[in-house]
Amino acid sequence: MRIPIPLALLLLVLPVGAWQAKQFPVKILRISALFGESRGDHFHSGLDFATPQAIYPCDEGEVLFASDAETNPNRPVVGIGNHVIVEHEGGFRTHYMHLQSGSIPKNLGPAKTGESLGFMGDSGYSMGAHLHLVVEDTKNGALVNPLKYLPTLEDTTRPQLAGFLAMVKGNPRPFRFRDWMTMHWRGEMTLFLFAWDLRQGFDPWKFRTVNADTGTSVKRVSLRVDDRLLREYDFSVLRKKPKGLVVDPHWSHDDIYGQKFNYRMGAFTPTEASHTFQVVVEDWSGNTLSEYFHVSFRQ
Repeated sequence: MRIPIPLALLLLVLPVGAWQAKQFPVKILRISALFGESRGDHFHSGLDFATPQAIYPCDEGEVLFASDAETNPNRPVVGIGNHVIVEHEGGFRTHYMHLQSGSIPKNLGPAKTGESLGFMGDSGYSMGAHLHLVVEDTKNGALVNPLKYLPTLEDTTRPQLAGFLAMVKGNPRPFRFRDWMTMHWRGEMTLFLFAWDLRQGFDPWKFRTVNADTGTSVKRVSLRVDDRLLREYDFSVLRKKPKGLVVDPHWSHDDIYGQKFNYRMGAFTPTEASHTFQVVVEDWSGNTLSEYFHVSFRQ
């Protein structure tokens, strides 16, 4: 006899986004840029790999599209350059971009993990040879962080907080908060967090996680004031909206990275003589940094 299972229980047993990649798309692992970083005026939509080498599909699937300027010169080379798109189970697609001209095999059929899709190159808009890997969740209209679906990288090192800053009207320089300090200002201020992730076991020249100019690739940052959430960003997904990619629920690139201090955490005006701020930064391995700042405010 078949016993009906409540829908709510099914949702608990079968989590959204259950697809997992079987392998990295490269054999020599050198990651040069991470998901969600700022590129000046837009989010970095994937994961970049350096060191020229053959590229392989992250999992079995069907090749939906392949574009190679050398074998199809009538097709214009756009910003992503020569590329291949593979569709996997569950509505997930992987995009392999900036491949070397002439390296994509002709008449690609089913994608197999042991068969190359091409060679790393610098076609399209590229500052050097690299693979730009994008993972797309077509059912939810989103780009997702490849690190969530690729094999796990061991990491027990907490993220780093370089500064908790405020900009006040009439002063072009940021003010840095310290714990148990007094600030002589009672007006509105805009708050920023300067934070990044660090990974253990990697030569920093081979696995870059810190770039103060372009972003710092943590999974989540949040700021609370007296236990009230002021603002939070979770970089698990970038959703496609008419105005471009956004971080849930609606944060655009300029909402988050509108200033050079990385994460813009919103406006705040002191309403009491003292306030307690809590900063939380989480990386993709679940390592979490939590720091408190007890600040007094005077005129």
